[in-house]
Amino acid sequence: MWAVSGYGGVGEFVTHLSSICWTPFVVLGGALIGGSAAADDGQDASRFLEQWCVECHGGTKPKGKLDLVPIAGRLAAATLTPADRSILREAAALLRTGEMPPPEAERRPPLEVATTAAAWLSHALRVTGPLVAPPGGPPRRLNRHEYANAVLDLLGVDVSTLGSLPPDDIGAGFDNIGSVLSLSPGALERHVELAEAIAAMACPEADSATPQRTEFDLATAKFSTQYGSRSAEGIGLFSSGAVTFDATLPREGIYAVDVEVAPQQAGGEPVKIAGVVDGKPLAYFDIAEPTGTVAKRTAELTIPGGPHTIGVAFLNDYYTKDGGDGHPRDRNLVVTGLALRGPVDRRGVPAWRAAIAERSEQEEVRWLIEAFLRRAPMNADEALLAQVIGTLPASATREARVRAMLTALLAHPEFLFRLERDPPAGSAERELDGHEYAARLAAFLWSSVPDAMLREAAANGDFEHESDRVAIISRMLDDPRASRLATRFAPQWLRIDSLEAKTPDPAKYPEVRPALLSSMRVESILFFDSVLRENRPATALLDADYTFVDEPLARHYGLPTSVTGGMQRVGTDPARGGGVLAHASVLTATSNPTRTSPVKRGKWVLEAILNDPPPPPKPGVPQLPAEAEIASTRTMREMMERHRADPECAACHRRMDALGFALEGWDAVGRPRIATADNPIDERGDLPDGRSITGLSGLRDSLTRDPAFIRSLVVHLLTFATGRELGESDESIIDELVAEAGPSPTLRALVIAVADSTAMRRRGTP
Repeated sequence: MWAVSGYGGVGEFVTHLSSICWTPFVVLGGALIGGSAAADDGQDASRFLEQWCVECHGGTKPKGKLDLVPIAGRLAAATLTPADRSILREAAALLRTGEMPPPEAERRPPLEVATTAAAWLSHALRVTGPLVAPPGGPPRRLNRHEYANAVLDLLGVDVSTLGSLPPDDIGAGFDNIGSVLSLSPGALERHVELAEAIAAMACPEADSATPQRTEFDLATAKFSTQYGSRSAEGIGLFSSGAVTFDATLPREGIYAVDVEVAPQQAGGEPVKIAGVVDGKPLAYFDIAEPTGTVAKRTAELTIPGGPHTIGVAFLNDYYTKDGGDGHPRDRNLVVTGLALRGPVDRRGVPAWRAAIAERSEQEEVRWLIEAFLRRAPMNADEALLAQVIGTLPASATREARVRAMLTALLAHPEFLFRLERDPPAGSAERELDGHEYAARLAAFLWSSVPDAMLREAAANGDFEHESDRVAIISRMLDDPRASRLATRFAPQWLRIDSLEAKTPDPAKYPEVRPALLSSMRVESILFFDSVLRENRPATALLDADYTFVDEPLARHYGLPTSVTGGMQRVGTDPARGGGVLAHASVLTATSNPTRTSPVKRGKWVLEAILNDPPPPPKPGVPQLPAEAEIASTRTMREMMERHRADPECAACHRRMDALGFALEGWDAVGRPRIATADNPIDERGDLPDGRSITGLSGLRDSLTRDPAFIRSLVVHLLTFATGRELGESDESIIDELVAEAGPSPTLRALVIAVADSTAMRRRGTP
C-alpha cells in the first residue's frame, strides 16, 4: 500500500560475537579452573558428556530424543553448529542448577564437578566456531504507546482525548516486537482518521482579533412547540419547546449564546430555560424575574466546529384552571432576543509552532519533515509539499496547509515504521547511521521518536564515539520522559501489564477492586523508576527496603503509616521485606482467583527473574486437579507432590514448585497468610541441586546471589531495546554485557550498557 522505493530493504540487525566464561574458580581433581580456562575445555567438556550424559542421551533411543554423542564429538573438534551451541548452552544451565542429571538418576556427578563442567561448556562456546547473524525482521511499527508519546512530544496533543488505536500484539513478552507489529487495512484507516483529528487540534485556524457576534432574526428563527406563536416582540412558547437557529462554527471552542426572555410566571417555581446544542440541553437557568420584565442570560457552551443547531429551550410548562381564586394560571415564555458570540476562548499559538514562527512556510515544511521522518531534508520535501497541498483551494490558509502536511506525515510510512537500510551486498552487518541509532534510542528510553537534541546529534556525527554516546544516553535518562521506560518496560517484564483485568474472587477478597489493582501496578512502576533514577544496584529490585503506596494500598498491606494525597514513598515492613517479590502486583498476578498457585509463582520466577522458562507441558500430561478437589485435600504441597510423581511432570515441576512454595506465606492478593491447624503453611522449597530455600526472604537471598538474575535483566532489557526476539547469536553480546557490568552493577549502568551495545548500533542481513 505504501511506496517505499528509494529505501534499502528492512530487517532486524544482529551481531555475531562469542560468549564469555561465567564461572568462579573451582578445584576439580587437582586442576584449577577459572575465567582463563584451559584451551582444551571443549575436549574436557566432551569427556564429561561422554561420562555422565550419553548413557541416557545416546544410543538408539536417547531420552528426550536428544543424542549428545555426535554433539560431543563436534564439541571436541571445535566444529559446533548453531543448533549444537543452543543445546549445549541449555545443558550448561541445567548443570549449574543441578537439574541434570536428574536427582533420581542412579549416577550423578558431585555438584562441584557439574559446576566445573558447566564452566568448560561456557568457555568452549565462547571460543568455538563463527556465529551466523540471524535474519533481520520487518520494519518495526510504532506501537500505540509510542505513537501517542510521539504526538505528545512533537505537537503537544494528547491522543487519549481523541480515541484509541487497536491493541498491539505481544511477542517475546513485549508489545514492541517488530515481527508482530503488523498494520491491517482497518488499523491504517484508524491511523488516517486519527491523523486528521490530531492535525485539527495541533493547528487550528488563527482566531480573529475579536470574537464575532451574530444577532439572529427571530422572524426567521425556528421554534419547536405545539403551542407557540411569532409576534413583533419575539417568539412565544406556550408549552415546552425551543427556539433554534442554524450556525456553522469555525472551530471547536467556547461560544456564548446571549438570550433575552420575557417570563410569564405561574405555579410554585420560576420559569426554567436551558441552552441547547443539537437538541441536547447543556446549560440551565432559572428565570425568577417577575412577569412583564425582560431577563438576560448567557450560556457559555463548548461546541465542536462545523454545522450545528443552537438555541434556547423552555423546560417547565405549567397550567391550571384554578389558581385558588377561581382564575387559571399559565406559565409561558417569550424569547425576545437571541445572539451568538464566539469563539470567546482565545487560543495561543501552539508551542511547536511558536518555536518556528519566524521561519518561512517552506522552512516550516522542512522542519516538519525532519521532526516526523527522522532524517535531514531531502529533495523530496518540495515534491511532498506540492503533492499534499495540490488538492487544496488557492484560498486555503497557512493553517489549512500545515494541517494537510501534518495529516500526511502522521500517516507516512517513515513515521509509522522505523525503516533501516540493510547491509550492502556481501556484508553480514552494517553500522547504523546517526538518525537510525537516534530512533532506536528514543524508542527504548522514551517510547517515542527523536527530539531536536537527538536529531542534531545525529546530523553532527555525535554518535561516532563511545564517550559522546554515553553522555547523550545519560542526558536522556535524566529527562522526565525516561519515566516511560519504567511505565512500559517494568510491567511487561514483571507480567503485570494487565493486572487490572484480574478478577480475584469477590467473595474472598471483596476489597480488591480495579482501583486497588491499579495502585498495585503503579507501585511496581514507581519502584522500578526510583531504582533507575537513583542509580541503585540492580539487585535493589529484589531487596530494597522501601516501596510506594497510596492510602488504599497501605491499608491493604496493613501498614501503620498514614498516607494521604496519592502515592508516597514509605519504608517496608521488615517481616515482608522489599523488592518486586513482595509486591502485591506480582503476588496477585501469579495467583488463581481463590487461592495461591505455587506453579504460577515458580514459573514467574523462572521467566521474569531468571530467564529460564520451563517448556510447555507435553500433550497428554495430566493437569492439576480441579479447584474443589484441591480444597478437599490436606495441603497444596501434598497435591503437587502427587502430580510430580509422574515422571513426565517431575522434570519441569521440581525446580518450579520449589521456587513457588517459598512464596506460600502470602495469599492470592499479596497479604500474609495465617497458619492454622487445618491450614498449615509450609514455605520450604527443595531445589534439584540439594539446596533448600524457606519463605520469601530465603528466596530473595538466593536470587540476589544468583548471577542468572543480572543476566536475565540484561536479556529482557535488550529484547525491549531492540524490539525483537533474541536468538543464539545474541548470547555472546549478552555475555559481554554481563561481564563488563561486573558482579554488582546499578540498574542505570545496565540500561546505558544495553543502549550503547553493538546490538543497538548494528544491523544484520535480512
